[in-house]
Amino acid sequence: DEGEMVEKVRARSDTVCFTCRQIHRILAQIETTNLRVELLVIAFARTIDWHCYLRLITFYLSMSERLQIEHRIGKINLWDECSAVGFHEFSLHIPEQRWIFQEMVHLA
Repeated sequence: DEGEMVEKVRARSDTVCFTCRQIHRILAQIETTNLRVELLVIAFARTIDWHCYLRLITFYLSMSERLQIEHRIGKINLWDECSAVGFHEFSLHIPEQRWIFQEMVHLA
C-alpha cells in the first residue's frame, strides 16, 4: 500500500538520511498526488545530495504537485544557487521571489 510506504519513510526519516536516488525509486512506486508530495516533504530535510533534490521536483512531478511542494516547503527553501543558470521569471512584488532575484544578482 502506498500510504504504508510513505509512513515507513516517515518513521525511518527520524534516524537515517536519504539520497535522491532512493527518493526517486520510492517516488516511482507512488501514484497518488498527495502521497508523492508528502514523501518529498518528509525527505526534504533528510536528503544528503540536496543539490539534486530540485531535479526530482522539476522532472518527476506534475505542475500541481510542484505548486503544492512550493507552498509547503517555500520557494526560498527550494532555491539552490547551483540551479541559478538558465531562464528565470520573477514577480518582484512577491518578497520570496524578490529575495531569490537579489541572491542571483549577488552571484553575478
